[in-house]
Amino acid sequence: MAGHLLSNCTHRPGSHQVSEHRRRHRTVEPGWAHFRLQPRVTGQLPGAAIELDTVRGRIKASWRRHGNVVSIDVTVPVNTTAEVVLPDGARHTVGSGERRFRARAKAASTFG
Repeated sequence: MAGHLLSNCTHRPGSHQVSEHRRRHRTVEPGWAHFRLQPRVTGQLPGAAIELDTVRGRIKASWRRHGNVVSIDVTVPVNTTAEVVLPDGARHTVGSGERRFRARAKAASTFG
């Protein structure tokens, strides 16, 4: 399932949020120089992935659930920074390159 990519896309559970200013999660600086990634680990999805081409390069983010732990991989383009907000609320600011994070996930629930 894909989700918030740009301000005109719709929300779907399990998505990463990478969006422009009109959404809650947004670029922090113009031209994607600094942006926020906040995976939405919800429901019983085992994982999700997203890629977004920006003027500064390709942003990649994915997550995979392992019981009550989530592994989150992000790729930040050269000469940019990202704020990564983990499901447990921890925040990390990272520069360009590939990073892996681990965080505790909420218990899986069903949609109804």
